[in-house]
Amino acid sequence: MGHGRHLMSLAFDHNAAIAVIQNLGEPLFGAALLKYLRQQCPFDSGAIILFSPENVPVPMQVMLIEKETQVFRDSYMQGSYLLDPFYQLCKDGRSGLYHLRDIAPHGFFQSSYFRDYFGRADIYDEMDYIVQTDNGISAMVSLTRSRESGRFMKKEREQLAAVWPILKAFMNKHLSLDVPVFDGEGQKLLPHSLQDRLDQFGAEHLTRREYQIVHLMLRGYSSKAAANTLDISPATERTHRKSIYRKMVVNSHAELLANAFSFLLDEKFST
Repeated sequence: MGHGRHLMSLAFDHNAAIAVIQNLGEPLFGAALLKYLRQQCPFDSGAIILFSPENVPVPMQVMLIEKETQVFRDSYMQGSYLLDPFYQLCKDGRSGLYHLRDIAPHGFFQSSYFRDYFGRADIYDEMDYIVQTDNGISAMVSLTRSRESGRFMKKEREQLAAVWPILKAFMNKHLSLDVPVFDGEGQKLLPHSLQDRLDQFGAEHLTRREYQIVHLMLRGYSSKAAANTLDISPATERTHRKSIYRKMVVNSHAELLANAFSFLLDEKFST
């Protein structure tokens, strides 16, 4: 009986993989790929996003729960992706399967960014595949779970890791057949323009060290993690942080993050 159920499961997985192959180069590829991954491990929301150095991020496939849909549209795609630990891996040319709890800096889960994006979207845990494709596009396949669903367990992470070579081959083949058309709409939103604008935040008012600390804070680094990264003492980091708050006229990390996105969005809509 148990053996029969195992064979049925294998056949089901096999059919899901066939559906991905049948849709290579076709509009339903993304949906088929997420369905195949859901066969390997349950998740609440899935998204496939393509990043190219010269174009805005393009969502290839988005299958999100209601809470995450709005935050994804109104925050993530409008620029907060620049602070996403997984996007940092894309920028660094990394490739593989990553667990949020393995890559997030110390203090990230207590940060304003985590609360304002992950908390509002009800994202409790996340696993992402990152594929550096043969045609220069970074593909991020994001799988998330709500607090109700809980974390990805060890066996589930191992199952997702086992299909990494298959997913990488699927994504490379699909994009070699159907390179996405990045429409020119919203050229003001090019990622390098957004990044350049964000890089300007604080530059006019802060010392070099204070500027470094601010941009680590925006990415969710705790005081201790920022101090370790910059090889300074925690006491020195805290002194710099007090000076930052005074110069930027804010009273908290949350206010600093809000000001950073106001700075980013004001420029975006005024040009």
